[in-house]
Amino acid sequence: RESMPIKNDKQEMVAHVKSCCCIDQGTSKILCYFEKNGYSPGEDANMHCCVDAKESQADVTKVTVQLINKITYVSKSNHRKEFFNTLLSYSFPGIAKGQEMERTHSVKILNDKSPDKTDIKPTCRGLKLSSIYYLKVEAELDASCTCCSDLPLVHQPILIYPYIPVNYNWSPPPNWNPEQMPMLNLNVPINMENPKLNNMGNPYY
Repeated sequence: RESMPIKNDKQEMVAHVKSCCCIDQGTSKILCYFEKNGYSPGEDANMHCCVDAKESQADVTKVTVQLINKITYVSKSNHRKEFFNTLLSYSFPGIAKGQEMERTHSVKILNDKSPDKTDIKPTCRGLKLSSIYYLKVEAELDASCTCCSDLPLVHQPILIYPYIPVNYNWSPPPNWNPEQMPMLNLNVPINMENPKLNNMGNPYY
């Protein structure tokens, strides 16, 4: 099981938007905060998103959040192959050109492609096989063609912990009769004198 420090992160991108024939459409900016970077399947990922289209000539039709799983295989001859799977996609309305917005959204970490929505394998980083996750947040623009420009999007790497189901409705069996063991005091003698410490300065010891 992989572990890393739990922290909140800020991801920002400024995109210079151009439509077909490289017509300048101004700039759009997206800024996202996540409360932390580690989640268990079924947990809510709280996100604060800021979209700035004040200097853009294209509307932001919607903002899409996707949970991406990147799987990397490395062969014995060091050939690398990567697969990208979109496990979750969630969208909320955008804004018109010349405006900006700040919104807080909660996205539940689930696998929409599986009958069991919590079927998301934990993050792993092996030498030959790795499976990592990130949240992709993209502001989709109302432009006839954006092939000549970057899209305002951010990638937030996250760590997926193993799913541990909790049954809050558990009830003991009919014949369950637990007994409380009495307290036991153990007196263990402790010798504070260690002769080896006295000889640490002796090079011939």
